Amino acid sequence: MVRRQKLSIVLVVAFIVFIILFSHYSSISAAQDENYVPKCKYYKVLTVHAGDNLTGIASKYYDSDEYDKFEAYISEICSINKLSDANVIKAGENIIVPYYADYH
Repeated sequence: MVRRQKLSIVLVVAFIVFIILFSHYSSISAAQDENYVPKCKYYKVLTVHAGDNLTGIASKYYDSDEYDKFEAYISEICSINKLSDANVIKAGENIIVPYYADYH
């Protein structure tokens, strides 16, 4: 009988701790959601100038919150512009570059 009471007490305490932790993390999550500003993906057309390279252009618009790696961003730019080699862009060409900005 004493064993059953101890088990009941342990279960009640564990349940109370779970409820407290759950409510704490829920309130943190809700607070973060209130401050969340969604980002939208936009596209910009840029004219390549003499001396420009794709890495330099991409570094101006890269958003580490949206891409796991810089290389993935370069790959997307190449795909959008049908570039087979990221190192071959010519002055005077127009390229499309994706970028993220806050949604207004």
